[in-house]
Amino acid sequence: MRTEALAVALFPGHGGVDSVSLCRPSEVVLSKPERASRLKQVRLLAQLSQPALESIGEACLWREFSAGTQILDYQEPSTDVYFLVHGRVRVIIYSHDGTAVVFTDLAGGSVFGEIAAVDRKPRSASVEAVEACTVASLTSEQF
Repeated sequence: MRTEALAVALFPGHGGVDSVSLCRPSEVVLSKPERASRLKQVRLLAQLSQPALESIGEACLWREFSAGTQILDYQEPSTDVYFLVHGRVRVIIYSHDGTAVVFTDLAGGSVFGEIAAVDRKPRSASVEAVEACTVASLTSEQF
């Protein structure tokens, strides 16, 4: 299957390879104190104690995404919660004709994916990295 055909099959309505990267994220290796320090920058977690942040940091899956990489896909059945510790992402939906409808851009310190973790329904929007970003995620059960 050609790369463009694969992109359209995986990301319908996105207009092909140029609009969304097919790159896989890379795992991030950080020490326990580094993870806690980065999580402290997330507004939702900022008031937690150092031991609590270290515990959450150990439970998280840490990944880096390149600019243009899709992190979540609209209607995806996953329920993980994401802590954006560095970078910027765009919350977006694509119409059937490929037109982008942007809901918002989120910067480091934000949380996304929490709606699906609570209501257990498919993703209500896609999330794409606007710039290189570092993300820590928890399963809905861990959250």
